[in-house]
Amino acid sequence: MRMYGRTLRNGEPMTAAEGPLGHVTPDGQLREDEISAATRAQGPWDGSRLPWVPPVSIQTPSDLLFDAEFDTDIDPVTYQVLRYRLWNVNLAHSDAIKRVSGAPYVCYLDDFSTSIHAENGDTILCGPSMVYFVGLADLGVKWTLQHRAGNPGIHAGDVFLHNDPYIGVTHQNDVAVFAPVFHDGRLFAWVYSGAHQADVGGAEPGSWCPNATDMYQEAQPWPVVKLVDGGEVRGDILGLFVRHSRAGAQVELQLRGQLAGIDAATRRIRELLDEYGPRVVKGAMRRMVADTAAAVARRLETVPDGEIAETWRMGIPGDFARLHRLSRTIRKEGDLLVFGTRGSDPQLPKGVNGTYATFRSGAVVAASMLLAWDQLYCPAGVLNQMRFEPDAGTLSVATHPGAVSTQLFTVAGMHLSRNVLSRLLMTGSDDLRARVRAASVGQGSTIVPSGQGLDGSASYANFWDVLMGSTGASPFDDGEDVAGAWFSPSSGGGNVEEIEASAPMLYLYRRERADSGGPGCFRGGNSIEVAQIAHKARVWMAQPVGNDPSINAVPGLAGGLPGFPGAWEAKTASGILAALADGRLPASRRELESLVGPFERLTSQDYFICGDDMILVLGQTSSGGYGDPLTRNPSFVETDVERGSVTAEAAEASYAVVLVDGRIDQRATADLRARRRRERLAAAAAPVAPRPGHVEPGEVRRRVSGMIDLTDTADGPLWACGDCGRQLAPADENYRRGAALLESSPHAVRPELYPDPEAVFDPSVRFVLRQWCCPSCGVLLSIEPAAEGDPWLNEMPTIRPSAPAEVTA
Repeated sequence: MRMYGRTLRNGEPMTAAEGPLGHVTPDGQLREDEISAATRAQGPWDGSRLPWVPPVSIQTPSDLLFDAEFDTDIDPVTYQVLRYRLWNVNLAHSDAIKRVSGAPYVCYLDDFSTSIHAENGDTILCGPSMVYFVGLADLGVKWTLQHRAGNPGIHAGDVFLHNDPYIGVTHQNDVAVFAPVFHDGRLFAWVYSGAHQADVGGAEPGSWCPNATDMYQEAQPWPVVKLVDGGEVRGDILGLFVRHSRAGAQVELQLRGQLAGIDAATRRIRELLDEYGPRVVKGAMRRMVADTAAAVARRLETVPDGEIAETWRMGIPGDFARLHRLSRTIRKEGDLLVFGTRGSDPQLPKGVNGTYATFRSGAVVAASMLLAWDQLYCPAGVLNQMRFEPDAGTLSVATHPGAVSTQLFTVAGMHLSRNVLSRLLMTGSDDLRARVRAASVGQGSTIVPSGQGLDGSASYANFWDVLMGSTGASPFDDGEDVAGAWFSPSSGGGNVEEIEASAPMLYLYRRERADSGGPGCFRGGNSIEVAQIAHKARVWMAQPVGNDPSINAVPGLAGGLPGFPGAWEAKTASGILAALADGRLPASRRELESLVGPFERLTSQDYFICGDDMILVLGQTSSGGYGDPLTRNPSFVETDVERGSVTAEAAEASYAVVLVDGRIDQRATADLRARRRRERLAAAAAPVAPRPGHVEPGEVRRRVSGMIDLTDTADGPLWACGDCGRQLAPADENYRRGAALLESSPHAVRPELYPDPEAVFDPSVRFVLRQWCCPSCGVLLSIEPAAEGDPWLNEMPTIRPSAPAEVTA
């Protein structure tokens, strides 16, 4: 493992007297800047106009002393005991927040996070809740060290608060509360929590403001303030923060829950220090960073060096005349990953943008899941192997005062980072390929309901079910149906009864949506669909936010088709109340439509009033498939139909599997699949750079993606069809140039799965699904949702001939 850093003071590692000077590498050195010198030169990345990026050296006053010394010879048993004791500190922290606040977002959704930080702010360990919050948690702590250590100061018993996206939260609703932990007068560590609040002000109830032209029309962002001073809650700060909310009592109780969590975590850490001593505990913390960095570095060494990029097109609320580009690049150099945003469109005067903190956090969480799955969520170790090349003023890295409240490009960017990293890692070891997953819940589409109960009390609730999610398919198995969110391992949608008790709404049904997972050799997991009505409400409103579902941003991998992109629908004057009074309770979409008729599609817009007889239906975004659907084992399809995950109609339409009385007709299935391949080739455009040859017998082939092999030949490595061996391109070129191409509207591919963009968008906006197939056998190699005329991207990184690929027999 290489260490990226410069040594402090004559080659000596940092000591307690020198204080926290930025991110420290596992061997005690100071790491180099996390952004390039050219990026740093764009201006001061201090959170004012440009977002906050910690400098290499953080300056603090001399009277703030740090406990940074650590033992390096901790025995293995003690290390593991301390590792899991620290893990349990986070669990106790989380439990205290839930028990005290009782907040629905916290208790039912786990829409919060807890973490432990070193004295310099590095995130040592985070809990298993919303880990997406933790890829940026250290930014707020380091900003505090840089800007608050002198005034008002950092002392034992202090607790700080902030919700500024340009410093380090996802949006203003996600409020960070964190505190220093001192030992014998020296700053030893920090404990931190970030939690979603129901409403923190702004133009719209619930604080989601899609039509805000800048941050001044959103909820107030609070730079770091001292909420607790020496153990005493500051009534002025608490009162001011709560006063700005439409749900002040709920916000205050949740903040007090976070303070209770801080107290619980602080006491647990002090118990560890008394039991083991600070040098041993700090040694365990530093070793966790070192172990994580080493694991990431070791796994990256199996991946060939190269660069890969991906762009998603997104449809913005209220803007139906164009599609916007959200892009990610990853450059792999040895054991280092460099994430960039090159190709993303400029930021918009709408509440949809992301900041540097969210771009960075999405990359950290994706890398943690795919490269450090066995390291108990240690972001500092993952960050040790990462650098960033942000482009300021773009959808992913907005400059102040760009509006950010709906998190559209924040959430989509996180999924995009994971998707492009998955494609890179498909060229690595089999162990890495096993972790690869197609996209899931990529668009961040949801409905935000709010209103008043009959007693006049305010109520705010996302469509809670958004976090029930599903997982994308992998090279070896199907995605999981209704499996939760990959970026929040302990998340769930809550029980229906719990949700109905906390908001004036009633569920008609909540169920898995058949056929919603992206078709593939391995299919994406199915998502859910829910139907709701207002219930015992004085007023109830709803607001769709997010990418328009007809512009699909949930692509599959290696020829797998995209997942269902979601749907917002409603039925006014439905007659449902009369049906319920007659004892008819619809338990499915089919039953509901038989009672009330078809539904009207909604687009993102301002809040609308839900009448007493209005039904809201949300079909949740699903997950992408992996590999050509025509190569799926027919017996898997038969089983899916038996258990209701796939309909008999989709079995034939998506997988070309013919069922007779629920059983496979093997001959008819083989004939239909062969005919589908011939139809592909007849409809496809010829390769732009055809290679007529096939792989010779005896040449070593290594499967890297669906039906793509990396083949070692006498002329160097090249890409070839994994089904028939047709040569496609040298390994340092885009193999799609050697493939045949079909391009059509996604709606034409599967009308039931993909809504028609032309029903919403300006006719000049052409959104297409590109499908590349082998020009010899017709097997599907890759797909790409795109705007018509977009340049082709490269699904696989270009591999230089001078760097031989790892091959196996």
